[in-house]
Amino acid sequence: MSDTPGWDDVMREFLLESREHVQSVEATVLELEAQPGSQALLAQLFRSLHTVKGTCGFLGFTRLEGLMHAAEELLGLARDKRLTLDRERVSTLLALADVARGALEHIEATGMEPAADHSALHARLAGAAAESVPLEAPEAPPVPGILPWRGSSTGVDSKLRVDVALLDRLMNLMGELVLARNRILQCAAGPTPGADLVTASQRLDVVTTQVQQVVMKTRLQSVGQVWNRFPRLVRELAHGCGKQVRLVLQGADTELDKTLVEALHDPLTHLLRNAVDHGVETPEQRVQRGKPPVGCVTLSASHEGGLVHLGMSDDGAGIDVQRVRQVAVQRGLVTADQSARMSDLEARMLIFMPGFSTAERVTSLSGRGVGMDVVRTQVERIGGTVEVHSRQGQGTTFTLKIPLTLAIIPALLVTCRGDRYALPQASLREVVWLEPDQARRDITRLQDASVLRLRGELLPLVVLASELGVGPAAPKLDEGATIVVLQAGERTFGLWVDAIHDTEEIVVKPLWKHLKGLACYAGATVLGDGRVALILDAMGLGRRVGAVSEAPTHV
Repeated sequence: MSDTPGWDDVMREFLLESREHVQSVEATVLELEAQPGSQALLAQLFRSLHTVKGTCGFLGFTRLEGLMHAAEELLGLARDKRLTLDRERVSTLLALADVARGALEHIEATGMEPAADHSALHARLAGAAAESVPLEAPEAPPVPGILPWRGSSTGVDSKLRVDVALLDRLMNLMGELVLARNRILQCAAGPTPGADLVTASQRLDVVTTQVQQVVMKTRLQSVGQVWNRFPRLVRELAHGCGKQVRLVLQGADTELDKTLVEALHDPLTHLLRNAVDHGVETPEQRVQRGKPPVGCVTLSASHEGGLVHLGMSDDGAGIDVQRVRQVAVQRGLVTADQSARMSDLEARMLIFMPGFSTAERVTSLSGRGVGMDVVRTQVERIGGTVEVHSRQGQGTTFTLKIPLTLAIIPALLVTCRGDRYALPQASLREVVWLEPDQARRDITRLQDASVLRLRGELLPLVVLASELGVGPAAPKLDEGATIVVLQAGERTFGLWVDAIHDTEEIVVKPLWKHLKGLACYAGATVLGDGRVALILDAMGLGRRVGAVSEAPTHV
C-alpha cells in the first residue's frame, strides 16, 4: 500500500493524530487516578483509545490494535463500576501509552509495526480486568440526543498543523523584510528624500509590522505543550521516593516561541526532579513539622515586562544555606574565606555550579551535581535568567525569565571605538551620562576594578573597550562617561561605552563558528545601513569580569 497515491499523507496524518491521542490517554489516565469514578474522563479516554484502535485496524497495525482493544475491555469494566482504577491499573494503562508511543516511532522510521512481544502487557491488562465485581444496576439513560461527555461544541477546529520547516523559512523571509524596512527608513531620513520614497517607506513600515505580528503568532505555542508531560513524571518520581506530591499547573495557556517551548523541557524536568527529591519531605516528616502529608509543587507562567516568567515552587524543606556553603567548600568549588563573605543570596546561587550536590549518595535521581548546572546553562543559552528564593522549612521558588522570542528583538545600539554593537533591551535597566566633573567624582578604582557610585551604591563597571581588547581598563574621564546599566541575573552592573544610539528592532542571526566560544557575544545582526553588528550578552560580559558574583556595596 505504500505505493498508493496519497499514502504518505495518510501515514503522516495517522502519526500526528495518534500521537495526540496517546498523549491525551496519558494525561486523562493521570486525571482518572485522582477522580477514579469520573464518567466524563472515562468517556474521553474511550474516545482516544477507540480512535487509535480503529485507525490501526484500517492500516493493518494489528498488534497495536489488539492492545487498544484490551485496554477498552478494562475501561468498560471501570465505566460499569465493576472495578476502580487504582494505582496498579493506572500504571498498566501508562505502560500501554509508552508501548504505543514506541510503536508509533517505529512506524514513522520504518513504515511497519514493530515485531515486539506484547504478551506481558496483555497479561497485565487481562489480570487487571479479571478482578472486576458483578455488574451493578444500570443508571438511568441520558436524555435522548444529548451526549453526556460533551461540558458545548465549538463547531470547527480552530487550530492548524503547520510544518515547522515552512515556519522557519517564513521567519527567515520575515527577517529579510525587516532589514529592507530598516534600510528604506534610513534612506527616507536623509537630507533630501523624495515624496514617493517617504510614502513607500511609511507603508512598508506599517505592513511589515503587521506581517511581523502575524508571523510571530504562528510560532507561538502554549507552555502547556511542555507541561503535559509533567504530571506523570511527578507521580512516578514521588512514588520512587516514597513521597506524596501534588502538581499544580497555573497559566498553562501562556504562549512562547515554539523553539523556546521545546528548549525549556530539560530545565523544567531537572527542577521538578530536584523539587521532588530534595525539596518535598516524606509524609512522616511533613506531619511532624505540622504540614499536610501531601506536598505541593506548583508550575506557573505569565507575561511580565516583555518576558515570560516561569515559576517552579514547592512547599518543602527549603534550602539550608549553611549546608550549601559547607558542601561548596568540601567540593572545592569555593574557598572557606569566599564562602564566609557570601550573602545568603549568593550562597543559594552556588547550587548552579557544575559538580555541586548535597546528596549523601548517588542515586538514579541525584548526586552527580549536573542537574542544576544544566538548568542555568540551558536557560542562559536561550537568553533567559534563573533566580532562586527560599525560606528554610517553608519551601523554594525558582523563577525563569525567558524572552518571548529569539528571532526579532528590540535592542539599544552602542558604539565602541567606531564599531556598533547591539544590547537586547531585556537586559537594559537605564542609561547614565556623566559630565567630566561628575565622572571624576563618581567613578573610582577599587581592587583594580572600576566602580560607579550610583544612588548610594557602588556599581561594578565593565569597560567595553577593554573587554574587546581595543582600549585601556581605566579610560580617561576628561570627556565624561556613558554608562549603560544592565541586568544580569539578580545583579546589575554598568557597561562603559563610547556612545549610544537609537533603539531598533534587530534580526538575531547565529554567530559564526569561530566566534561561538566568545562568552560576551550572543549573536549578530545586520543594521539598516547594511553593516554587521555583534549582539552583546550581558550575562557573559558580567561573568567574565566577576561583576555578577559581587554583591553591591552600600556607601
